[in-house]
Amino acid sequence: MSHPEVPEMAIQAERWFVRLREPDCTDEERAACARWRAADPAHEAAFREVESIWERSAELSDDLYIAAALYEAERDKASRGSPVWRWALSFLVGAAALVFLAFRMVSAPVSPAMHYQTRVGERERIALPDGTVVVLDTHTELVARFAARRRLIDLSQGQAQFRVAHDAQRPFIVHAAGGTVTATGTQFDVRVEDAMATVTLLEGSVIVQGAAAATQPHPPITLSPGQQLRFDRTGQEWSVTPVDLASASAWTQGSLQVSDWPLGRLVAEMNRYSTTPVRLADPTLANIRISGTFRTGDQDGLVLVLEHGWSLRAMRQNGEIVLSRAVLARH
Repeated sequence: MSHPEVPEMAIQAERWFVRLREPDCTDEERAACARWRAADPAHEAAFREVESIWERSAELSDDLYIAAALYEAERDKASRGSPVWRWALSFLVGAAALVFLAFRMVSAPVSPAMHYQTRVGERERIALPDGTVVVLDTHTELVARFAARRRLIDLSQGQAQFRVAHDAQRPFIVHAAGGTVTATGTQFDVRVEDAMATVTLLEGSVIVQGAAAATQPHPPITLSPGQQLRFDRTGQEWSVTPVDLASASAWTQGSLQVSDWPLGRLVAEMNRYSTTPVRLADPTLANIRISGTFRTGDQDGLVLVLEHGWSLRAMRQNGEIVLSRAVLARH
């Protein structure tokens, strides 16, 4: 028996219903779902219908055969319903079966949350239970949760490089800035600053999905090695650029390899690794172009290079290093 085409709102309702019950659903996604439901009474009706069918089937969900029988009963009920809702009930009962399976999948036993954190200036290498190796950069925080079918990482701040142990049956998913980076076995880098995420692929491939609550959504994108994607929670920032892999990974060895960087960017990056920040007394100094290799956290070394190579002058005051232009002596 064929059925009328299922409207997009019914499909969206089922997707939202499943997503809200996943353990990694974010506050932003919940808010986006609430906005979707409030945007149109039909949206709310479709969502409540999925919810109602789920509640009825959940009472008998301990046995798939009983659930299947319930499915047939609901299908019969749909065939006796009004023409307007016949397609909806038929579709939503089928959706309930998908919801049931999805719920059984996401409700599988999840390992206790594993919390990792570094302080300013620290770098740490850790091995996760699945064999994945993670390098944490300065001032980084992440939480790992492993389930039967997925490996979930929440990176709330900082930077981490992942060498993922291959497991095609359990995708490795990193949540950052409202988006997700999915891999089965590869090496990549994720950095989170405020509401911005930067994903750099070193080996293999990853699929990046922007924030579900983005005001300007983008389709998922698959990165190739040597590509870097920057995105934010709104979706307004979404740019892929090539990157030098050696430079992109240098931080894991405690160094920064910079090529024609503006001094303002270099100072900001070096300050991430030290409790003694460098400040530019003159804003125009930020435009000076710098190339070279610097040790992370070595503010004295940075200052020495700038004093000799770019004729800058450093003064220590109030717990910081202030850089200004050197005053030439007059004769």
